[in-house]
Amino acid sequence: TQYMDITLRRSTRTLPLIVLLALFFVVAICTARDESRRVVQVELNSNWDATSLAAEVSEYCADEGDRLFWQFVEAFAADGTGEPLNDEAQLTRGFQVARELLSPAAVRLLQLAINLRYYSPKVEMHRQTAQQQLLQQNINTTQNGTTWAIVDDTQVFYNAQALEAALKEDSPATNVASAVLLLQSDEHIYPIQAKPNAKVVVLYATLGDPAEFLPFHKVLKRAAESGNIIYAMRHGMSAANTAPLTVQGYGVELALKSMEYKTIDDSKVSQGGNNGTAVEDEETDLEGFVFSKLIARHPDLSSELEAFKDHLTLNMQENEGFDNLKAWQVKDLGFQAAQRVILAAEPLQQLRDVSQNFPLIASSLSRLRLNSTIVNAITYNNQLFQSPGGFNFLHLNGQVLDGINIDPFMLFAKIRSEIARTRNLKKFHISADDTARILSFTTSSNQMRLDMREPKYDDSKFPVFHWVSDVETDPNFAHWPTNIYSLLQPSMPGQFRYIRKNIFTILLVVSPTSHLHLSALEGWTSMAERGLPVRIGFVFATKRRDNSASQGDQPASTYSSEYVEQLADGKFQLPQEEDLLSGNQETKDGENGHSSADHTAEVICKAFYNIENLMDTKAGVSLLTQFLRSSIKHGEHEVSLETFKRTYTKFLKQNNFQLDSTYLPGMMKSDQFAVPISRSASFLSNKGITADQGKLLIFSNGELHELDSIENIPMSINSVIRQLLFYGYNAIFPAVQNGEITGETNIYDWLLTRPGTFQRYNPTVASPKEEFASLITDSDIFEKIRYYSAPENQFEIKLNSHVLAVDLSTVSGLQLALNALIRMAVKPSDVEFVRVGFIHNGNDLPTPEDSIKLLSNFDQEMDAPFPLVYALQSAPAFLSMRHALPFAIRTISLALKYARAQDLSTNIAMPISYVKSSGILSDSALFKTDDKLVTELKEYLEKLSVDHIKQQTKYCSQVLSVDTGVSVILSNGRVLRIGRDNFDPEDFALLEVFERTSRVEEIKELLSGITHIDIDPDDLTSEFYSNVLSVVVSMFGQDETQSVRKMRFPEQIKPSFVVKRKGDNDTANLLSLTAVIDPASKPAQFLAPLLQVLVDTLGITVNVIMSPRSDLTDVPLKSFYRYVLQEQLQFDSAGALIPNGQGSIARFTNLPTRQLLTLHVDTPKSWLVQAAAAVYDLDNIRLSDMGDDRLLSARFQLEHILIEGNCGDASNGGSPPTGLQLYIGTVPDPHLGDTVVMSNLGYYQLQANPGLWRVSVAPGRHTRIYSIVSGSAVKAFTNVRINNFVPTWANLQVQRNAGQESVPLLVPGQVDDDDAGFEGQSDKPAETDPNAKPESLLDSIWTSVGRLMGNEGEPSADKTVDANVAPEGPSAAETQRTQLRLERELERQREKETINIFSIASGHLYERFLKIMMLSVRRHTQQPVKFWLFQNFLSPKFKELLPGFSKEFNCSIELVTYKWPSWLHQETQKQRVIWGYKILFLDVLFPLSVNKIIFVDADQVVRADLKELVDLDLEGAAYGYTPFCSSRTEMDGFRFWSNGYWKNHLGPRPYHISALYVVDLQLFRAKGVGDNLRTVYHQLSQDEGSLANLDQDLPNFMQHTVPIHSLPQEWLWCETWCDDASKPAAKTIDLCNNPLTKASKLENAVRIIPEWVDLDETVKSFERRYYIATGQDYADLEAPPSPSPSPADVDADADADADADADDSATEAETEEEL
Repeated sequence: TQYMDITLRRSTRTLPLIVLLALFFVVAICTARDESRRVVQVELNSNWDATSLAAEVSEYCADEGDRLFWQFVEAFAADGTGEPLNDEAQLTRGFQVARELLSPAAVRLLQLAINLRYYSPKVEMHRQTAQQQLLQQNINTTQNGTTWAIVDDTQVFYNAQALEAALKEDSPATNVASAVLLLQSDEHIYPIQAKPNAKVVVLYATLGDPAEFLPFHKVLKRAAESGNIIYAMRHGMSAANTAPLTVQGYGVELALKSMEYKTIDDSKVSQGGNNGTAVEDEETDLEGFVFSKLIARHPDLSSELEAFKDHLTLNMQENEGFDNLKAWQVKDLGFQAAQRVILAAEPLQQLRDVSQNFPLIASSLSRLRLNSTIVNAITYNNQLFQSPGGFNFLHLNGQVLDGINIDPFMLFAKIRSEIARTRNLKKFHISADDTARILSFTTSSNQMRLDMREPKYDDSKFPVFHWVSDVETDPNFAHWPTNIYSLLQPSMPGQFRYIRKNIFTILLVVSPTSHLHLSALEGWTSMAERGLPVRIGFVFATKRRDNSASQGDQPASTYSSEYVEQLADGKFQLPQEEDLLSGNQETKDGENGHSSADHTAEVICKAFYNIENLMDTKAGVSLLTQFLRSSIKHGEHEVSLETFKRTYTKFLKQNNFQLDSTYLPGMMKSDQFAVPISRSASFLSNKGITADQGKLLIFSNGELHELDSIENIPMSINSVIRQLLFYGYNAIFPAVQNGEITGETNIYDWLLTRPGTFQRYNPTVASPKEEFASLITDSDIFEKIRYYSAPENQFEIKLNSHVLAVDLSTVSGLQLALNALIRMAVKPSDVEFVRVGFIHNGNDLPTPEDSIKLLSNFDQEMDAPFPLVYALQSAPAFLSMRHALPFAIRTISLALKYARAQDLSTNIAMPISYVKSSGILSDSALFKTDDKLVTELKEYLEKLSVDHIKQQTKYCSQVLSVDTGVSVILSNGRVLRIGRDNFDPEDFALLEVFERTSRVEEIKELLSGITHIDIDPDDLTSEFYSNVLSVVVSMFGQDETQSVRKMRFPEQIKPSFVVKRKGDNDTANLLSLTAVIDPASKPAQFLAPLLQVLVDTLGITVNVIMSPRSDLTDVPLKSFYRYVLQEQLQFDSAGALIPNGQGSIARFTNLPTRQLLTLHVDTPKSWLVQAAAAVYDLDNIRLSDMGDDRLLSARFQLEHILIEGNCGDASNGGSPPTGLQLYIGTVPDPHLGDTVVMSNLGYYQLQANPGLWRVSVAPGRHTRIYSIVSGSAVKAFTNVRINNFVPTWANLQVQRNAGQESVPLLVPGQVDDDDAGFEGQSDKPAETDPNAKPESLLDSIWTSVGRLMGNEGEPSADKTVDANVAPEGPSAAETQRTQLRLERELERQREKETINIFSIASGHLYERFLKIMMLSVRRHTQQPVKFWLFQNFLSPKFKELLPGFSKEFNCSIELVTYKWPSWLHQETQKQRVIWGYKILFLDVLFPLSVNKIIFVDADQVVRADLKELVDLDLEGAAYGYTPFCSSRTEMDGFRFWSNGYWKNHLGPRPYHISALYVVDLQLFRAKGVGDNLRTVYHQLSQDEGSLANLDQDLPNFMQHTVPIHSLPQEWLWCETWCDDASKPAAKTIDLCNNPLTKASKLENAVRIIPEWVDLDETVKSFERRYYIATGQDYADLEAPPSPSPSPADVDADADADADADADDSATEAETEEEL
């Protein structure tokens, strides 16, 4: 019988049985039939109108190639003489044209894009840009039509004739392209190189109206092809008003709610008010039957089949639930679900039905007898994955895509990218099998290790390294064993080993004048003093006083002008290394001179050396620590020599040294310590290391770590230590095992002599943030490059392909090009693997055609500029490498010589006469004839396209995102942004070795085993193989930088089933897709329909591997689910798109009618979606309560697509400018929204929609302190585009303005009032306690590190937060000083201060409570009141009432919203999400002008004036909570905080309730409390057992570091915990749940709160009047609150009362380790 459902469905012989069963049950179910036929229907619309389908197709073509866009546009509009096309005609015509332009695979992908409406945001961005232009130019499209053009952003034309006439008129040259063409890669610019300063014409047009578009296009095309204009086209505004876009690519979940507490409002709902019509959708499997197909085949039996269907539905709803399943029945549900799917005729559809309707079929699944063959196959696969199952991921061309975070938009982009990558490899004739091997290959992760061993000197008196700890010599470790083989003994992972060996060495490069460096040194020294078993040392970074400063201090060439002139004058030979000078002989005055900061650094070093000699190294570090604290105490942004002198003198006296008045000046002038200063500088110079005040270099066993802010010191220390523990031991284990490391081995020396260790450091080469660019372009830029290489190795495969994007009209560009070429000439034996090519990144050059004309009259054009770029790019094409390399070196040197002679640094245009006079062109050693260069260059230019150079500059601008003139090196696709800095031949050598070691050699080995098919063997040249290697390396590099996960499946793994569409197609051959799915998991609910669409639309073959979990202890899925992703668009008879066609909305049938459900829309992370229309309570859905209604419909709206990013302070090493306020807006309105930058990652979030947006710093105090920067340019704003449904991530850099370097951004008590004037206030930061911050942070780190050592270290009892917690910010003393300074002004404002109340509600009942709470607040105060309500969970009906409520009860109401950040651990239960929003984002939810906020639970009634809380002194705490009552003794058994873990953790501190709290937002932000809360939450929430009551447990857990001010007990009374005697004094009453009685809140409200009925009736009276006045239907609001139903009919508290789980004391008593 276990296969009966499958057999019945497969066989038509079951039809008589169906009929008999239907007849048998028809009478029994006739009365119940109506009850079962309830439908829930959900749609999601955008807040912009539907976009043109023709425009969307054109955008797809644009992504396939710039020229394809214009080809599509012209072909689509070719017959544009008729009326505007309707939707269906646009799509039909669009696909007709696309099929002529695109491959079959691309056309299939286009179909998916159209179904997803993937390009709608990009088209809408164009339309929004047009709308802004309309506002700026005051254009009326109603009068003038929807097609218009604007010239140079000033002149507007509504007809093509007038435009053509205007373009023929002479007018001054303009240069507005950069100011007008702001859409960057989304601009459609006609692909012809325009003349310099050509006019810019933007055409706004709708492709759906070809008759209007075509005349304009013809005029502009002619003008563009003549080079007179830059022609850009944008999609314009449509004349007709259309419906909103019906959004795709989301899920809708109906989750079952428990039946313990009631959350249903007893107010009646007006029926018949649903906004929607039921839409028939494809029916799902019901107990093995697909009734829609049965009825279609047997329409004469439709009524009987319907009856039988209804019976099965009711039977499943009432009897087949999972509430009564036993543990042994639940255990195998995953495997049983997998078996049902595998044995189904259509397994993917069955997977969808099983996962999306799991609660209804769980019982029947539990009775399914397992097939041992299937179980064994699944178990075997799980064992190969080394997992018990439960996997959900997609394996696409070797890449692993996490099943939890997949959405169709991301998947579409990934599929398109993979198809392109596969095609790129096919260009090199690589077979499909080899392509799969390449794409799934993973390179090793090799971090750069620098040889940082101390130099050996004959005189050991002055060492370069200063050790503050040494495990081998420190007496604290004397009792530890020295046997190195102890490492091989078993030990807990992630802990230190007790061996007296310097296994780990930490070395810091410390500038003695940097607060950051000295603070980090103090932190590491503190770790050493506490017994950290790591050798810790540092080396000073200072300048030498001679002119041999370290290379990093030199901004210019490493070559003398004499040497360059020798090259230019033809004295060329392969230079020897001694010809290169290490210094620049033309250093400008002052470049190597000593500044005051250099002098201060020298004095500090001398003093340190003196103390080190007189005492020891630790004493010297103590001196530096005292100096640091003194400097901070005096508010110094930069260290002061005078402060150091005082500190040094005081230190000497403290240590009983006798001083006279001449001691200090004498020591400062003495050369006694010049040797160690010089040695340190020489050592770092040889390593290529320079001191950066804003960045500290830390070398951990030679591996580099960077630290950029004081706030990140604790996190940095923790990160370095953990990396050593988890990876450091692994590096030496094998060597100990095989005897390579013995007890006598110096482990540090051994590590730094291993292969892969580098002798030189370059921050660009060793940057931890690598960047890669694609080497495959539409215009085949890289295929046209001609490379230089060492003549001796011209025909070898090149492992390093350097492409220099440079401006050869600048000294910096010429110098970089010369360095790259000289590198190949210095040591040819080292460069057999290197080649160098050039692309232009400078101002526009003459076209190839114009250059040919110049060359044709070469001898007559002596004053014309020599075509240097074309000559250098072409020379390897017609000269042997023996001649090409000398020609290039000599020509570049000649240009540098000319620049020096003319004193030019830019705009270098070497005349032809100058080149001819040099003799280069007639040098017989280079050219056989005098005219060879001219002749060959002309032939080369004739083969180039007219926009050859434009394609290169466009690549630099759009792909590399660099400004003109900025130099970039592309090394196998790796992007190194050199800018205008120097990059020496030694740096090129380092880059080559680094790249070969990191990835190139592994990939070369991989490629050596592949076969090239269908290619002429003569074409398999070294250049061909070098191109293949370079492209593949760039592909791997892009994967690495994008954190792409890769894996190769074990060959033994077999799919559970394979799904494919009949018929061959090239899409299936381009992609390899395997889905690993747990059928009883949430990802299965959306992966199944998503994969089905891929199969049906793209024809992809999908291998599916079932990965269920074994030994389940609970039902894994407790929700119904529908995924919305239409397979095709639908049109009505008039050709108009049907917005809510089949498959375009979520539709639920066969739902249980008596269970309580809650609805949740599951969207991509960057969407902000809210309910727009719904009659029923979507948080508490019970279908049996719907009366005569059969349809419950809800409409949601995509309100915003987020802009997210990181914001860094460039003037402070990139650290976050915490509290910086950012604006988002447009040109007409620069402030449409705002946000605040977090300290966590510098994260910010702005809410927007498709369009071009300006992000700026908020005016006032913030713009006075900060400005936005891009490179070296200071900007008032930066443009950000939203052109997709996927997240927009925009990193933002700001810097402090001059004079604002030490001004604090956030000052408690400081009001940012533009009118008040900032200048009159002190810029000096308040005095802080220098001991406070480091101690608390380092204690925190030590707590964590102590556990890694197998003990608890020695933390104080109050320091238990993890090391990643951010610093607490200003001290109490600083806060008090600031508050006193403003006390009088604040006192005058107190009487007028608004009471700000924050609250959250979800569901109709809690919205009812919320209105009563708001009224109770208003009744008890005379102060202005403003309510801040969290918008995400409010119903449309409630939001509609708010304006009237505000007016009726004289209060202000503002809705706030925020989207859970993508980087923060995401909660999945709605209840916990609400809790999170209640506590985690208080610092970013409200404007900076809000000083205090009071949170009040929705189900509270306020009986006092909350002004008392506003005025309450929180005694330095950032927030105040009320402790839980302890007076009702019968509840003692439920007070989990009174025993176990919580009792031990809290100590004498009380456990507070979160139903009401007051927050000092200014102090909250200034102390970084929000960042601390998020940091600790992110750590603890990884454990599902922690933070059971998130909003309450989190602040209580953190009391040790973020104190809570305990409010007086009367501020919160609730019957559950407080006795009756204390009730009369209560200032607020909260309707806490009672785990003993489980009574409903409505019943408790009437019984406990005497005034509640009156408050309720007052609100209802207002609502009746409001609905009557607005002409709306309204529910019967006159009925008094009804007594609660029996406990069986009530539900859980959806408002997230903090004590909801108070009855589960066992769950709450987590161990300290779990927390």
